[in-house]
Amino acid sequence: MNLPEYLVLAAALFSVGLFGVLSQQSIVMVMMGLELMINAVSRGGGGVLVFRVALGGRTGPRGGGGDRDGGGDGGRIRRDHRDLPGS
Repeated sequence: MNLPEYLVLAAALFSVGLFGVLSQQSIVMVMMGLELMINAVSRGGGGVLVFRVALGGRTGPRGGGGDRDGGGDGGRIRRDHRDLPGS
């Protein structure tokens, strides 16, 4: 499955769960709707996480890694003392 397919599945599950929560009067059915909504959020988050890992942890179109993993500069321009005027 591709990322858009995961997100469409997550949106469909969330929609069905939301409909179940808003339309039912039985607490059991409301809880089942909430469970569907929680599963949809985890399914969508898992799809995005797998997609990010498949890209090698790149966070943007330029490929600047985040600061959390210690690699990359988060897309910021880094300058050292040799780049400054008068050095």
